[in-house]
Amino acid sequence: MKIKDLEFKRTEKVEDVLKPGDMTWVKVMNIGPRGIDLSRKDALRERGEA
Repeated sequence: MKIKDLEFKRTEKVEDVLKPGDMTWVKVMNIGPRGIDLSRKDALRERGEA
């Protein structure tokens, strides 16, 4: 997951949004040879939490 996919506003550090051990919803955006792309922003938007 890229830092830009965590929050709707600018975020400097992942720790500003999530702490170790936090659970959150994510959406799988793409599965490819380089790994899995996830988005917390899109998951929250789809759940109506944005």
